[in-house]
Amino acid sequence: MIFDPQEGYVDTGFRRTHMPLVSVYDHASKEMLQVRLNEAYRAGVAIEELNVTPITKELLDAVKHSLNPSDWDGDCERITNNQLESVTWWHLIAATHAPDPFVYIASFTYQAAQLAPEEPESAERFYQYLARVVTVYLKSHGYYMPDTIYPLFIEAIANTSATRIDKIIKGLHTQIGIGSLKKYLNSYVQLNEGQLNITSNKRIAANDASTIAEQLNVTDVDKAPKNNQNEDD
Repeated sequence: MIFDPQEGYVDTGFRRTHMPLVSVYDHASKEMLQVRLNEAYRAGVAIEELNVTPITKELLDAVKHSLNPSDWDGDCERITNNQLESVTWWHLIAATHAPDPFVYIASFTYQAAQLAPEEPESAERFYQYLARVVTVYLKSHGYYMPDTIYPLFIEAIANTSATRIDKIIKGLHTQIGIGSLKKYLNSYVQLNEGQLNITSNKRIAANDASTIAEQLNVTDVDKAPKNNQNEDD
């Protein structure tokens, strides 16, 4: 598995990626055992091989249930119930490769966005939902993200790449003005993530995710994040 700038985490092309084995401690035998990553994570045991927290159905559902009825529809429901599972499964494996939560969630978001409904209004709802998922995921780790979902962010999810989504997320996290962020997006400068010392290998409780998700809102105007003192044009 490698990180592709467009698509996020993908197969290397030489061999198909399978669910890896991980080492877990068995209290009954008092020995380390090799089990499948998905089985170990489902059992709730500590997994050293994880670099970041995996995205889960519980988190996705918590964000979905926080939405107003007008922000959701049957097409979005069908996708989250029937199609997102494969992306979530793939990103459980990716959680053993990703260097930080920003790159990881950008990859998940890009690949999930490819499943968006064809009907434009439904697609827009789905992209907004994914932006909320990103925000809840990062805020649950203690990273700053604005409570407002900006058009720049939604547009990136709808039409760009995993790398560009990653850059926008990091820009919002560091609270730079939207004008500066747009200039940064067109450069090759690597942004300093700022808080990568925060422990990112944890499990996100559904109740915590719901609390954060309920505080979010969507705007149709690009403005600098609320707490930013530099109101760039």
